[in-house]
Amino acid sequence: MTEARPGPMPVPMSGTDPAPCTPGEVRVSCPPSSPSPRRVHFTVPGKPSPKARARTTKTGHTYTPKPTQLAEARVLECFLAAHPGWDPIVGPVRLYVHAFFEPPVSWSKKDKAAALDGTTYPTGRPDWDNIAKLVTDALNEVAYRDDSQIVEAHVHKVFSPTAALMVTIEAIP
Repeated sequence: MTEARPGPMPVPMSGTDPAPCTPGEVRVSCPPSSPSPRRVHFTVPGKPSPKARARTTKTGHTYTPKPTQLAEARVLECFLAAHPGWDPIVGPVRLYVHAFFEPPVSWSKKDKAAALDGTTYPTGRPDWDNIAKLVTDALNEVAYRDDSQIVEAHVHKVFSPTAALMVTIEAIP
């Protein structure tokens, strides 16, 4: 039995995995407050960035590359803009990350249409785990006390007409 492949996924609004959006749909804004005081969602416009490996200088000094620092700052900025005054979650956390990528400009109309209707997925870089790591590290001590509290994570990479990163964080009762 063949299972239908869904189109781009929305940010979940309940404790279950969300139903697919209509083909090509992306929600690039979020309401100022979430329906639950222990669930938040926000959007980071633009192409999702991965967490790059730490670099070490010849003298042994370790540092985070500048593009990663800027991407983490952008995630944090969007979170704080959407949820000012948020108190970090104490206890177990569930995370949903939806990474929306635009199809490459060099692709044919047919290939772009297949990407936008959900029959083709962005299987190249960046890796899903590096996208999630960037988000979790950026929100340490802000959305939750420590990313070790995350006990469940769902990451989706899909094509969309608009590049964005949508994140939902919720406390698990």
